[in-house]
Amino acid sequence: MSQSTCAAKKSAKENLGKNLDVLSIIYVVSYTLGYSALVKIFPHDHRLFTTDGLLLIGAALVLFLTSIRFFWSVGVIEACIVERIDKSSDIREDDGFKKRIRFIMLFDVPCLLAHSFIFYVLCEYLYKIAECILGDPAKLVETVQQCPATETMFHIQIFLFIFSVLLIVNAIWLFTLRTEGNETFAEFFWMISNAVTAALSIIVIIFAPSHMSYTSVMTLGLVLFMANTVADLWCCARIYTVDRLGKPRILGCDCRLSWLSALFAGRHQG
Repeated sequence: MSQSTCAAKKSAKENLGKNLDVLSIIYVVSYTLGYSALVKIFPHDHRLFTTDGLLLIGAALVLFLTSIRFFWSVGVIEACIVERIDKSSDIREDDGFKKRIRFIMLFDVPCLLAHSFIFYVLCEYLYKIAECILGDPAKLVETVQQCPATETMFHIQIFLFIFSVLLIVNAIWLFTLRTEGNETFAEFFWMISNAVTAALSIIVIIFAPSHMSYTSVMTLGLVLFMANTVADLWCCARIYTVDRLGKPRILGCDCRLSWLSALFAGRHQG
């Protein structure tokens, strides 16, 4: 391999890291705004320990654990691109590599932005459900339920549907991310698990409301999403912290290790 080809590959990886840093920052902002909405749902009195209060705590926990999973999605893109760069004899003349980069910009990046946006919407909608069930969670006085049970059920169905959309978007993205010979068990597991969970959730949304209370419907949906998340973290946790070559990474990008090392080195010297 010529020196110019090696230099081109090195430059491509460095530019990739910088661009994905920007995407990660957008993720951080969206997730932080979502977390702020989750904090607001908790009532500051005994309502926190009622059935509805505990249900909201469970929903917040499921969203938090889900965010841990999707926060590493940027690293999955980087792993695939770096693998493609390493396999290419000359990325400057590799039409397949150029097509892959074009597809990533037109599909993968919008999908990842959709992940963070949908997560934020879910957090805000959960706050709306909290207001519907408990009144204003921030008030230090007891309030009666603000919405009829049918309206509460409708909001819960919408919440579960948006959550299902998030899983479907992720499953579609994982399906398109696969390349020749690059599939891993983790990506395949994520895709199937998300698709099955979303399908079961939609079944609950359609059929359960006519036979169950809104509390039972919400609980059943959260159990499905929690099972999906726990199975994901239990079976594929290593993929979040170690790349395909067995090297440790932070947020999926080895470039961030260098950035953090330089930052702490500078502080130490100061």
